[in-house]
Amino acid sequence: MKRSVFISMVVFCLWFGVWPKVVGAVQQASLVVHFSSGRALLGSAEKNQLRQFFQSYEVVPRSRVFVVGYADAQGDKYRNFELSRKRAQNIRREIIRAFGLSADAVMAVAKGEQNPVADNHRLTGRASNRRAEIFLVNAEIRRPARVYGPEDPYLPDIRALIQEARVLIKQRQLDQAIKILRKASSLGGDHYADWHAAYGIAVFYANAPADETNAHLVTALQLDPYHREARDYLSRLTARQKVVRGEVTPEMGLSVDNPIRVTAKAQQYEYLQLFKAVPLVHRALEGRPVVVWECVDAQGAAVRYYFDHTHIHDWLFAQQKPQSDANDSRSIWNSKIFK
Repeated sequence: MKRSVFISMVVFCLWFGVWPKVVGAVQQASLVVHFSSGRALLGSAEKNQLRQFFQSYEVVPRSRVFVVGYADAQGDKYRNFELSRKRAQNIRREIIRAFGLSADAVMAVAKGEQNPVADNHRLTGRASNRRAEIFLVNAEIRRPARVYGPEDPYLPDIRALIQEARVLIKQRQLDQAIKILRKASSLGGDHYADWHAAYGIAVFYANAPADETNAHLVTALQLDPYHREARDYLSRLTARQKVVRGEVTPEMGLSVDNPIRVTAKAQQYEYLQLFKAVPLVHRALEGRPVVVWECVDAQGAAVRYYFDHTHIHDWLFAQQKPQSDANDSRSIWNSKIFK
């Protein structure tokens, strides 16, 4: 396996909070599907290639698939970016349709002309670069770090308390959620990334001082650098602070040539809320990593905001390393109840 493929798969595992077992059958694999020039639709040959690949592995509820679409460097770069996005999305749809994975389990990313594997000046090289790379991780969630030795007797109670707090946070019963999280902390729950993420989200909605919210979300990311909820809410907190400091204002992002840069999709929702803009519909611009939101402002007038998504996935591809003991501090589960 190429080093770049290995790195991508490791990063993917971190992103979803899943890890292959060390002992047992091989539980991770990759596939490359190539496309004809200008083509993004899947024909019978490509679908058969996917079928043969997935038939070779047992797809279980915790399986995850990561699809990265690419294009060659011929023609307009915006058109090529859009083409790579369509390739990744078409494969994602086919995997969901044909192999029974949920939409949350399959992620698609467009990279356009980036990361060529061959010379774009040669016909054969361009053919190699017109591709989608598919990574399958069929694995158990990695066991979290143990506070009390190999068997943490309080882990079931900690897990139950955090789950109870999550439900209360969704219902905005924040004082009760914080009380339950403090009880989990007394059992050692604050040794886990999920506890700090839940506590950070609770105080985020309680409008606690930014330093307190930041401290818990940063701690969650120190324990698990790819904790999705912690990263999303830290980006939302950053949006709040930028608006307070006047670095981002409601007058920004009103044109496609001056979009507001976001580092997580959740950040755009926070900006719209802070701008008192009610979102109606959104769409991605053709050939550009920009999303436009049709909204209604506080006066009831139509307003359109543009957000630059260029850097949303940068951290995903960065070769970051967890700090010290973070290797064993995965999330207790791969929860996605905060939306």
